[in-house]
Amino acid sequence: MFLIYPSIVQLVRSPIPLGFGGTSEDAANVQLPFMIMFLIFASITPFIINRFGSMKPTIIGGIVSLIGAIGLFMFHSTEFAISTNLAVIASGLSLTATSTWNMVVSSSPKEFTGIAVGVGALLLFIGMAIGPALAGVYMESQRTSEFGGSFPAPGSYNLVFLTAGLLSAVSVLFALALRNKPTPLLKRNAG
Repeated sequence: MFLIYPSIVQLVRSPIPLGFGGTSEDAANVQLPFMIMFLIFASITPFIINRFGSMKPTIIGGIVSLIGAIGLFMFHSTEFAISTNLAVIASGLSLTATSTWNMVVSSSPKEFTGIAVGVGALLLFIGMAIGPALAGVYMESQRTSEFGGSFPAPGSYNLVFLTAGLLSAVSVLFALALRNKPTPLLKRNAG
């Protein structure tokens, strides 16, 4: 999420043909479907978890995020295409985020729940810091001085969206590996 977001703002605000030549309000409008879908799916995910457990929504959410990231990589030539793919990504991320936090809390022993949540939050914050920095590296390494300023080249957005897709694929692989290998901690809590 934090890898893609700064890139979208740059893409919308960069001049045509490097971007869409929009304003900050246009950038917010492009990102609005993401926020709406994230709100909706984050609200209904607890009901899905109660019905199917945490693992299935995590895997499905990862796959949906992967589809959205691939869609964003392949189709980002219009604001509508970007908004649609961001909405798909948000649906997957909200399923995955809510489900993984549920797994962290429910699979840790009571006396270690605070530590487990703290480590999970630390890893989340590290990812939130690395994402924009990586996007910035991509956009700064491929700049063009055309059109009255220095702007990210179109290839930099491809790198950002491709990286988001690869990270989504890795998360799906980790979720599948976790599903196929119950840890001793999960066995102990289930018994």
